[in-house]
Amino acid sequence: MTELELQKIEHLSFEGNLEEVRRLYLFMCYTGMSYGEVFNLKQEHIELGENGRRFIDNSEEKQILPIVLPCVTKPRK
Repeated sequence: MTELELQKIEHLSFEGNLEEVRRLYLFMCYTGMSYGEVFNLKQEHIELGENGRRFIDNSEEKQILPIVLPCVTKPRK
């Protein structure tokens, strides 16, 4: 998906469930997380780093490498 296509989706507006789906899809695009990872995401996975910026720490015991993603402005909206 191109940046222009993402911008078009960002500027769309829907009602009800379709708006939730749009926001979830954009979040997944910007973070690279799968639906399953986002579905299992909890508030405690979002942490504040030493630099004052938020990041997602979705480390799980079964994973060899932890998933740590910095939160940029767009996914937080």
